[in-house]
Amino acid sequence: MGSVNDDDIPLRTMRVSLKKKYKVIRKVKEHNRKKAKEAKKLRLSGKNKVEKDPCIPNNWPFKEQELKVLEARRTEAIEELEQKKAEHKERARKRKLGLLEDEDDSKLLEDSNKNTNDFEIKSKRVSLKKKYKVIRKVKEHNRKKGKEATKLRLSGKNKVEKDPGIPNNWPFKEHELKALEARRTKAIEELEQKEAERKEREHELKALEARRTKAIKELEQKKAERKERKVLHGQEERYMTEDNEGA
Repeated sequence: MGSVNDDDIPLRTMRVSLKKKYKVIRKVKEHNRKKAKEAKKLRLSGKNKVEKDPCIPNNWPFKEQELKVLEARRTEAIEELEQKKAEHKERARKRKLGLLEDEDDSKLLEDSNKNTNDFEIKSKRVSLKKKYKVIRKVKEHNRKKGKEATKLRLSGKNKVEKDPGIPNNWPFKEHELKALEARRTKAIEELEQKEAERKEREHELKALEARRTKAIKELEQKKAERKERKVLHGQEERYMTEDNEGA
């Protein structure tokens, strides 16, 4: 076994407070009680579970045909269940009368054992070796994805396009793909136009900033020249007064 680095071991603990623990237990009990009540109501009313929506879109051209096939399958399954119930009742009647043979009993026992084995609860605990192996694999996968993302970003390419999820037997698949492509190109053009407008605005702002800084520098230069002229004028006046006093 290879040595495990400290970075691979998660530092987060799985321990929780007793308050939270018993709260979760209470919620689970309430949920199970509610589910049992609903199942009992359905069983007493003679209704089956609520049927799920098959999730077939309305614009699917073969929706009616698909619904008919689903209905036929459902009726076939119901008939099979009724047939099994009838066989079970007949077997129970024969057992009461003592007409059921030992072979049938052995078959029933085997079937019941198979059904019980199917519902055995398996533990989700794994060995530490497997746990740290999974953590290492996840880290390697994330590192690989990060490298690919950086390569795409540096090369200037966009992300990998996702599959739109249109089935192959869809009759208008090509038309839909063309419409998606036109929409995508339009969106790209709009983005490029916005980017160009943004760059133009930035260029104008830079030009305005350059003009403003140039004007400020010119004003400062004029102020400095004015001050210098004042100083020179003051010196000339002082020299003239000194010459007059000396004369």
